[in-house]
Amino acid sequence: MTICFARPVHPGEFLREEYLVPLGMSAGSLARELHVPRTRIERIVKEEIGVTPDTALRLAKFFDTTPQFWMNFQTAWELAAEAQAKQAEIDGIRVSARDMAVDVAIFDSFHERLARGEEERIPSKIVDRLLVGENPVKVWRSHRGLTARELADKTGLSASYISEIERGRKDGSISAMKKIAGVLGLDLDEVV
Repeated sequence: MTICFARPVHPGEFLREEYLVPLGMSAGSLARELHVPRTRIERIVKEEIGVTPDTALRLAKFFDTTPQFWMNFQTAWELAAEAQAKQAEIDGIRVSARDMAVDVAIFDSFHERLARGEEERIPSKIVDRLLVGENPVKVWRSHRGLTARELADKTGLSASYISEIERGRKDGSISAMKKIAGVLGLDLDEVV
């Protein structure tokens, strides 16, 4: 059975309000019965210290409960106190199992497409060349192992036109760029 409280209850408060007060028993009297120092029980009921496993065993025996009953109070209290103290830090943690599951699914999907030949791994030196602004047609053509003449033959465009596009002297028409992208196995936006 789970007991839920509107606020976390210190085990000392519970001990004091639910056992000692109704029984008219002092902390000192209880300490004598439990064979522990008086100050231990006094500090617990004043909520200055928590219940240790040793104290939980003794309270359980005397009040005919279980050690877990007392330790659950202590754990709930400590957890609530820690949550309050570390709230800002805990709120800063954004990774969730659901987010990781989505990432794993994306990763798995990519590898499935890679195995089917629908995706490819791009070497970092190719990415670096693209990032520094080198002409994408030239970068991808050389990555695919084609000469400008071979690309021209496969696209039906002139070699000089391909050369002018690669050197940035011409932008290339949409239809020409679509042909180049098709031969290189790319989307249009990857070559413009």
